[in-house]
Amino acid sequence: MKVHSTVVSTDHPVSMVEGIGAVLSSAVNLFMKSPHILFIDAGFSSDKWVIMLACFMDGNHHIQPVGFELCSGESGSNWCLFLNMLKEAGITEEGVPDLVIVSDQGKGLLAAVHDVFPFCEHVPCVTHLERHFQDRWGKAHGVMYEDNTEAINTFNHMVEYYRRACLAVTGEECGAWMLKARSLEIEYSSFHPVKEVHVD
Repeated sequence: MKVHSTVVSTDHPVSMVEGIGAVLSSAVNLFMKSPHILFIDAGFSSDKWVIMLACFMDGNHHIQPVGFELCSGESGSNWCLFLNMLKEAGITEEGVPDLVIVSDQGKGLLAAVHDVFPFCEHVPCVTHLERHFQDRWGKAHGVMYEDNTEAINTFNHMVEYYRRACLAVTGEECGAWMLKARSLEIEYSSFHPVKEVHVD
């Protein structure tokens, strides 16, 4: 296990720790024998520290953590520090030339992946994108209530088409699924102008 810790003077209310992280060498070895798809995300602790995490799915469909970083924020420099830990542990272009990173593609992470793993394919996380769909639908068509089955069914079909677009093999196939999703929204809008939709 590789661990890094940096102690600096800071006004953070929790402690004097600026960042601490670890990469599990046994997990890196298992990752090398598994599909080379690395999922990277961050969450927040109750006391507002950021927890960066990298994980993958092994051959038995179990989620395996590779490493973590506890830091003060999702800055590009913090993401670079975390990704360089993974690189130093063996996730390199020579060892994993077909590396795929899946993330929410936040600004700091996007830049860090480009700097540390410029050879990899960096794709957006479908789950993160889908979370934004309902918000965007609400702004365009109003809040979906349980009794508005037509809106719910239309929205669910749009999400289904979007998922198929994400799995498309060619750009043309992707575009066709996205067009079907857009057509559903246009059709719904033609029968339900925004002014007729009940909004809180």
